[in-house]
Amino acid sequence: MLETHLPLSRKNELKEVWRFGSLPMHHRQNLFMHYFCCEALIEKLLPELQNGKFKKLFKKINLEEVKKINQVHDDTEIIGSDIDTHTKNNMTQYQLKFHNRINEIAKIALFFRYKEEMGNSYLHLMEKAEKKECIESQFVSLTDKIIGYGLETIHEVLSINVPFIDDGVHERYPQYLRKLENKLNHLNKFLKSNDPLNLTSIEILSQSYNELFEIKLKNKRRKHTAKSIIKPTGIIIYDYCVKALLEKNEEMAIKILTQTDRFPEPVTKNGIDYNRVYIK
Repeated sequence: MLETHLPLSRKNELKEVWRFGSLPMHHRQNLFMHYFCCEALIEKLLPELQNGKFKKLFKKINLEEVKKINQVHDDTEIIGSDIDTHTKNNMTQYQLKFHNRINEIAKIALFFRYKEEMGNSYLHLMEKAEKKECIESQFVSLTDKIIGYGLETIHEVLSINVPFIDDGVHERYPQYLRKLENKLNHLNKFLKSNDPLNLTSIEILSQSYNELFEIKLKNKRRKHTAKSIIKPTGIIIYDYCVKALLEKNEEMAIKILTQTDRFPEPVTKNGIDYNRVYIK
C-alpha cells in the first residue's frame, strides 16, 4: 500500500480523475498515481541536483515545500478534469479565459470542501502551483512535465498504443519541454545547459525521440510486466523516471506501470469529453 498524508475522501476524489482523458491508453494513470510519480522524481532528482554542477541554484529549493506544492498542483482537475497541453495550446483567448475562470472557482470550492482536512494553507499552495512564480513551484512544473513525457507518454509508445502514437503525443511533448526554459525563469540557466541531470536537454530528448522512432518502425511491443519494468530500455529520460518510482516504492511503482487501463477509450464525465469540450 502507498503511504500518503492525503485525507481519505480527497484521495478517493483524486483516484477518479484520469489523465490523458482525450486519448485511448493502455496504462492510464489517475491523479493520485500521478502525484506519487512526481514525488518520486522530485525525491530522486532534487538531491542529485543539489550535489551537482548547479548546486548553488538548487540548494535554494526547499524539498518539503516542493512536495507540498506537488501534492496539490493538479487539484483543480477534481472539478474541471484533466486538459492536455495540446488542447490548451489550441484554445482561443476566450476559451482560455473560460478555462481559467473555472480553475478559479474550483480552487475556492475545493478550499471550502477540504480546508479542515488540508489546513488553511491549501488555497495558498494551489495558487502557488498555478502561478509558478517561486522556484519551488517551477520545479514542480518541471517534474510534472517530465513525468508526462518521460514516463507516461513513452510508456504508451513502448506498449505500441497505435492510436496514441498516431495522435503524435510523443512527438509534441519534446517541443513543449524545450519551451520550458523560457517559462521557468528561475531554472532558465540549468534548462539551457547540457548537464546530464537536465532531462529536457536537446541531447536527451533527441535520444528518446530516435529510440522511439526505431520502436515505432519495428512495431515491436514491450509488454509491461513486473519483470520487464525493472529492465532498462536504454531511453535515458524514461529509465530515470522508472528508477525513481522503483526506489520510492517498488510495489506501488510496478502496480502503476503494469496495470491495464480500465478506461481504454477516451474518458468522459456524464457523457461529455471534458478534455475537448473547450475546442468543440
